[in-house]
Amino acid sequence: MNTRGSERVLLAGVLILSLSSLVLSQTVGVVLAESDNEDQQAVGENKTASNLQSSDEGKQQSSGEGEQQNKVQNGTEDQSNDSTGVQGELNAENNNTSVGTEGEVEKEIEVEKENNNEKATHNETERDSSSIDDAKKDQTIAAQVDVNNEDVSTQSIDNNVSVKTEKSPDSVNITVNASSQTGPKVLLINLNSTTIDVASMKYLDVRYDGHPIAPAANVDQILHANSTDEPHYAILVTQSGAQILVSIPHFSVHSITIGSLSKVIKPVPEFGSTAQIVLVVAIIGIMAVAARKRNLRFLGLVNS
Repeated sequence: MNTRGSERVLLAGVLILSLSSLVLSQTVGVVLAESDNEDQQAVGENKTASNLQSSDEGKQQSSGEGEQQNKVQNGTEDQSNDSTGVQGELNAENNNTSVGTEGEVEKEIEVEKENNNEKATHNETERDSSSIDDAKKDQTIAAQVDVNNEDVSTQSIDNNVSVKTEKSPDSVNITVNASSQTGPKVLLINLNSTTIDVASMKYLDVRYDGHPIAPAANVDQILHANSTDEPHYAILVTQSGAQILVSIPHFSVHSITIGSLSKVIKPVPEFGSTAQIVLVVAIIGIMAVAARKRNLRFLGLVNS
């Protein structure tokens, strides 16, 4: 009986020990499992942090590269805009320079023309008048053109020289031709004093075949020209107006143009409108006198 009891006690102890070992084993397993989970979680968190850090670094790098690219692009655009602005300024400056240059050239041409006219202008002397008469007699002066306001008349002196004239509001164009002539000739243009303002002769534009010609030093240089000379012109101020003499050294067909007449020819006074005003005033005066007489008759102060 005691032996059986001991055995039972021993068996119970072994059972309890086994159960304890099993519980301990399970507890250790749970603890180890939790430890592994914590380690894995820590590793996962580390990876996540690392990934986040990498992502942030990537974003920062990408952002930095984007900013750099934007700066480069903006710099290129600014450079392009600057280049466009500079080019525009250069174009505007060139245009202004071109306009200024053209205006300066025109002014220089006008000044040169006035200077040439002043050099070509002389007051007529008795010697000049006598030389012109002689040149007409020996037909050195081949033709004479008279300009009076809107009228232009031509007088042929040398029948071997043909002259045609065309008048416009601002110029007279004279075509001279001589098929059988080779020697020098002179064309005389008369401007009547009632037509022109002698003080404005410097504004005339005298051309030979469309080109400006040189002023003559005196009338003799015109009347005694050689066939090898260049064409010249002279302006003589006379009591009856002005005379323009143009030398034609040798012949084919030539065109002489007297331009800018609008700056030289006097404006024609409008006598018609003045006469009309006088007529109206006279009619009003007559009507006033007649009305006064009627009133006086009505009052019996004047006999009918």
